[in-house]
Amino acid sequence: MQDNRYNLITDGPIAKGLSSLFFPILFGTFFQQLYNIADSIVVGKLIGKKALAAVGGGTSQIIGLIIGFVIGVSAGSGVLISQYYGNKDLENTKKSIDSAIIMSLAASIAITILGVYLTPFLLRLIKTPEDIFALSESYLKLYFTGSSMMIIYSMISGIFRSIGDGRRPLYPLVIGSILNVFLDLLLIGHFNLGVSGAALATVLSQTFCCIYSLFLLRFTHPELEFHFRGMSFKKEKAKKMLRMGIPIGIQAMMFTVSKLFLISGINAFGSDTAAAWAVYTKLDTIYYTVLSAFSMSITAYVGQNYGAGKTQRAKKAVRKTLLFSAIYTLSVSLLYTTKSEWIYSIFTFDEGVIGIGHEIVMTIAPFLLIYLPLEILTGAIQGEGKIFVPTLTSIFGICFFRVIWLYTGANFIPTIGGLLLCYPLSWVINSTIITIYYLYRRQEAK
Repeated sequence: MQDNRYNLITDGPIAKGLSSLFFPILFGTFFQQLYNIADSIVVGKLIGKKALAAVGGGTSQIIGLIIGFVIGVSAGSGVLISQYYGNKDLENTKKSIDSAIIMSLAASIAITILGVYLTPFLLRLIKTPEDIFALSESYLKLYFTGSSMMIIYSMISGIFRSIGDGRRPLYPLVIGSILNVFLDLLLIGHFNLGVSGAALATVLSQTFCCIYSLFLLRFTHPELEFHFRGMSFKKEKAKKMLRMGIPIGIQAMMFTVSKLFLISGINAFGSDTAAAWAVYTKLDTIYYTVLSAFSMSITAYVGQNYGAGKTQRAKKAVRKTLLFSAIYTLSVSLLYTTKSEWIYSIFTFDEGVIGIGHEIVMTIAPFLLIYLPLEILTGAIQGEGKIFVPTLTSIFGICFFRVIWLYTGANFIPTIGGLLLCYPLSWVINSTIITIYYLYRRQEAK
């Protein structure tokens, strides 16, 4: 089994190797995001638009800010693991896996404490409307209480991807997603627990995924000799993973920090706009789920092939990934721009929210193709173990530019559309920088 996976990624047909990574990651990330989407649909229909705004929009960005950094660090761990595994160095692969799991456990404890403690401050920071503040606070505190399960599961899932096995993490996710929907309906619809019920359903489902995935790693990959009691922490491996992971974590945070500033501007337009933005974040999640699967696939693919010394094969895979993801992006852009009002009606009956949502979609969705190189080429560069430039680009091209726009350009266009122009404009800047850097590296390698 091990040799087949290895040959498929480093020796077999490129498209088939990419598919073996892409489709499991796609289904996995889809079911993972289904947690929050299910919460939003059930909450929006059964409780109302204020509860919908409370569990989406600003709260989801706060979750992304704190947890996203940890997941970014996990991605750095995956790069190192994939390179060792691609080079058939099982001893260092095992040591890296043990160290990565132990680090995720320690980080999850810190995130739980910080998340619960900082929730009121963060909600005030993004100017959460008073009529949804209590609901948002209740949802976030309960979510962070159980966030450790999600953090550990994300690390385990990344380990599976790094060794070329994206299929097995699907098992807990599929069952967990179905469990989450059932618990949403039970806790909200039957027991009337409101947004706390939505958070509790997510926490319980993620706990199941975490425990199940740990046992899968233990019993389905005997070559890794993973044991719960036999895990050992290797400082040198941890340093290497943190050296790669911290910049990726910072990069993830920069996206979220800019969104938090943006949320404060969106919340100033009132709870209807907050609800409309909460729905758009779900549409963005649907799009990004697939694009992220392309990006994570190319990171793992490039990582293993660079570890095996097959750089030209990795570059061909990047070109194929760009083509496939461009076809997907154009399709989504067309769907969102032509069917936005119908899509919004799935989440809410409120005509005002639907109208604002249409304006939001028309400001962002037509320009999704511009964002594409940023995600795919960054994934390829990170697979090589080169982290600095993508991180620096995110800090200046995403965070700084968007914040500057919110306090300058948006003042000349005082509408929700004017505020959201920071998205396509920042994409132009970042995609240009990353594309030039990637092409320059290709020329240097020749």
